[in-house]
Amino acid sequence: MDELSRWTSLVPELVDGDRLLHTDLHGDQFRIGPGGDVHVIDWGFPAAGAAWVDVAFLVLRLVEAGHHPQDAEAWARSLSCFSGVDSVALNAFSAYVAGLWSYWAITDDAPGVAHRARLARGYAAWRLPDE
Repeated sequence: MDELSRWTSLVPELVDGDRLLHTDLHGDQFRIGPGGDVHVIDWGFPAAGAAWVDVAFLVLRLVEAGHHPQDAEAWARSLSCFSGVDSVALNAFSAYVAGLWSYWAITDDAPGVAHRARLARGYAAWRLPDE
């Protein structure tokens, strides 16, 4: 717990930024118009932060869809906003999201919450194998 707390304490500084973030991107949040235009909908949890944060959430969704974390992160690194993110930031992010979603799993019985908590913990365990 102490090590995870240390990682999560780094998050506020690492995710700081001036980009508009959705923070809840998943397949149901995208609509493709008749001309092929992609629209992101349901901005229920907007925030300001570092440009890489939404992509990091998408990495979790790719893992949820069956991709290995290494492959999901490799895809993310093909995007300019994610290409320079270091392991410290991703380790801290993974520890924070695992803790946050685990807390929600304990305090909220909404559908899918426990599943997302397990997913986030698995990703954090992959990112922090020696912790």
